[in-house]
Amino acid sequence: MQRNYWDKVADDFEEEIFSVFDNDSSGLITAAIKKYAAKTKTATDIGCGTGSFLPLMSERFKHVTAIDISPKVLRRAESSHTHLGNIDFRVADLSKPGAALHKADVCLCVNVLLTPSLGSRIRMLDTLCTHIKRKGHLVLVVPSLESVMLTHSRLVEWNLKEGVSPSRAASARF
Repeated sequence: MQRNYWDKVADDFEEEIFSVFDNDSSGLITAAIKKYAAKTKTATDIGCGTGSFLPLMSERFKHVTAIDISPKVLRRAESSHTHLGNIDFRVADLSKPGAALHKADVCLCVNVLLTPSLGSRIRMLDTLCTHIKRKGHLVLVVPSLESVMLTHSRLVEWNLKEGVSPSRAASARF
């Protein structure tokens, strides 16, 4: 993922980015978090965005680390959740070699594996796997085709709004 893309959408995050938290109508992600949670365990929210899942995680885990690639998005998450005292906020790019994270009992990773680069996705998955403690759990949500299509559509709209020519906007990659 490109950090500059996420920094640019930070101010309008809720309008620009599909909210998995708000649209999890069956409550599958919430149920998974609750199933693996305990006040003695630690958790990490990889790609936390503005922090939709952080209140739920904060009340159920001893400690939560919120990670995002964008410093601007992470600052928004931190400023919205200052009342939750058991969360640390960290900027990290999991696709970069050597991205070191503290081990956690539970890792939530929602729509982070959006990059078209297979090498980047493999590095990200390797980082995730080494980040989870033995007998820990990964709650992984991967984008659906509809999510990818919506993301591409929003990218085209954003590029057009920024003055990019229609042909370049249509061929843009995220």
